[in-house]
Amino acid sequence: MRDFYNIHTHRNSDVWSLRNITFPQENQDIIQENKWYSVGLHPWFLDKNTIQLSLKEVQETSKNQRVIAIGETGLDRKITIDIDFQKEVFDKHIELSEELHKPLIIHCVKAYSDILEAYKLHNPKQNWIIHGFQGNLETALALQKKGIYLSFGESLLKNEKLQQIFFNIDSHLILFETDISPVSVEIIYQKAIKILNLELEYIQKLIKKNLCNIFQEIYLI
Repeated sequence: MRDFYNIHTHRNSDVWSLRNITFPQENQDIIQENKWYSVGLHPWFLDKNTIQLSLKEVQETSKNQRVIAIGETGLDRKITIDIDFQKEVFDKHIELSEELHKPLIIHCVKAYSDILEAYKLHNPKQNWIIHGFQGNLETALALQKKGIYLSFGESLLKNEKLQQIFFNIDSHLILFETDISPVSVEIIYQKAIKILNLELEYIQKLIKKNLCNIFQEIYLI
C-alpha cells in the first residue's frame, strides 16, 4: 500500500496521504503521530472578524513536525468572499510557506491568472501544488512552466477534456489526490496508466520521485 501516494485528502487513509486540516472546522487535536498533515485556511471559510485568530492558529499548528505542507489555501472567484481579502490571506500563507520551508497546497477556481501573478510577485523558493486541477491545457502548461505541480483527483475518471490535458502535460510535475471523495487513490492511478498507456509500476515510481522532489524522502515511508 506504500506504493500509492495521495497528496491531498480530507479523510484518513490506508495509503501514504497528506491529510488536510481545515480551520476552523478542524484543529491540531486531530494530529496523529503516524500521519502527515497540511494546514491552512480554505478561501470558502474566510471571515474578516476572526481572520487574525485563525491565521495565528495556522501559524502555530504549522510548526508541528507532523505538518509538512501549508494549505490548502488559495483563490476562488466563484464565491462571494471579496477577492482582495482572499489575496491578502493567500499572501500570508505564501509567506508562511517560505518562512517554514514547506510546500504550498493551492485551491484555485477561475483564478489561475491570479495564481501566476502571485507566483511572479513572490518568486517562491518552495514548491507550489495546485490541487484538483481542472483548468485548460494552456493554463496547465503555463503553471508547469513555472515548476508548479498539478494534482489530479476524481474528475480525471470521467472528464475526457481533462484526460486529454493530462496526456499532454509534463508527467514529472503531476500528483494524485482524492480530496473529499470516497474514491481510493488507487483508482486514480489505474485511470492514469490507461490514459498514458504505461505500466502501474512506472507510474508509482514516477509519482514517488515527484514527491521526493517536494519532500524529504523520510516523509514518504
